[in-house]
Formats: sequence, structure tokens, C-alpha cells
Amino acid sequence: MIHLRYYHPAGGSKDWFAEIRPDGLVIRFGKTAARTMQERFIPAIECRPDPTGEARSRADQKMKKGYMLVREQPSLAGVAPPPPVEPCSPVSEQDSGVSSVLQEWGQENTQNWF
Repeated sequence: MIHLRYYHPAGGSKDWFAEIRPDGLVIRFGKTAARTMQERFIPAIECRPDPTGEARSRADQKMKKGYMLVREQPSLAGVAPPPPVEPCSPVSEQDSGVSSVLQEWGQENTQNWF
């Protein structure tokens, strides 16, 4: 992630973020103290030469306009995503720990909920 900030001569500032992801580049920008920021996604296929290069190029352009580097973190774009979590098997009714009386009541009273 690259974080840049532009300081207005009259006071105030605005931020620019580039988040590099395996599927592309996310650009966020707006006033520093704003609760929400504008966001744009650039798919990896449109990034030249890749999301990291596109982020660096755009950051360089911003810095030529007066933005200053606040923070830069290493990219995670080349890191493989974590393996999928295996679904857990459902608990059988016998092993659920619910008494047979309560199970029977639940089957009879499914339409009586709020």
C-alpha cells in the first residue's frame, strides 16, 4: 500500500491510497479527515505492467504534483491467498446434546415463532 498526502497552502489536506491486490489495484482518495473516500478499482489486466508498477507510476505522478509520501508497505500481490477453509460437518441429532423432548417440541412448533 502507498499512502500519499497533499497539504493545501491555505490549510487542510487530502490523502491518496493505492492498495495492490492480486486481482488489481484499488485507489482511494479524499479529504484527510473525511469519513468516506472515493474509490476506484483497476483490474490487473488493465494495469501496466502489473498492479505494483501501475501503483508506483500513479504515485510518482501524484508526487510530481506536490503529494508527499506518508507510508509505503510491501506489496502482498505476489503472496498466494490462504487455502480455503474446509467446511465442518454438521452435527448429527444424536450427538447434538439436545434432548429428544426438545427436538420433538422443535419439530412440532416450527410455525409458532415470533
